[in-house]
Amino acid sequence: MRRARVLRPINRYRTGVAFAAATETLKDRLAAGHGDAARAFFIVPVSLVVLFGGFIVAAIANVGRPEAHKRLILLATISIIPPAIAVRRLPTGRIPHSARVD
Repeated sequence: MRRARVLRPINRYRTGVAFAAATETLKDRLAAGHGDAARAFFIVPVSLVVLFGGFIVAAIANVGRPEAHKRLILLATISIIPPAIAVRRLPTGRIPHSARVD
């Protein structure tokens, strides 16, 4: 239980950083004149953070049920994979067109 108390402030900090990064990206894209498209895309990183947090909270609540706990941890891990895939570079060093921000 001591470990959980130590990690709690660190996890809050990570969540705050994720929301700050998403908000800063929104501000930059609004300043660049992307308007509604920037606002529509803002929901993606925010929903991923909320989804990940929800799976982790549910997993912690189910520590006593190993079969549910491991599945919830797996879902939490899968929920944070899309941003990593989106920025993956091609073997040629070019960024895929779908990951470019014009």
